[in-house]
Amino acid sequence: MRASLLNKQLTIQFKSVVRSALGSVTVTWTDVDTVWGKVDVIRQSPGSDFFATVQQQSEATHKITIRFRTDLTPNHRFRISGKRGTRSFDILVVGDPNEQNRWLQVLAKEFLT
Repeated sequence: MRASLLNKQLTIQFKSVVRSALGSVTVTWTDVDTVWGKVDVIRQSPGSDFFATVQQQSEATHKITIRFRTDLTPNHRFRISGKRGTRSFDILVVGDPNEQNRWLQVLAKEFLT
């Protein structure tokens, strides 16, 4: 993959869950980093790539490619601000498809905020 294809600025956020003494739950998102990435819509037809089986089970809507990092988990999400407003993507699966520590491919599900 060429770095020039990383054309979306993504904010990585971490989820914190706090439970009050009365039992109510508050979820907050904290900005961790801003990175450049490539965002692809996943087609509905099954594919033969690494994530095909996981995609069918998890209802992933997008595949997001960023430079390799070791701290990304499903407790994170991506946010993109642009012409279409702010978009959020819950991270479902993180993988290094070539095992070369160059790129991460992330399966994510877009949700409305």
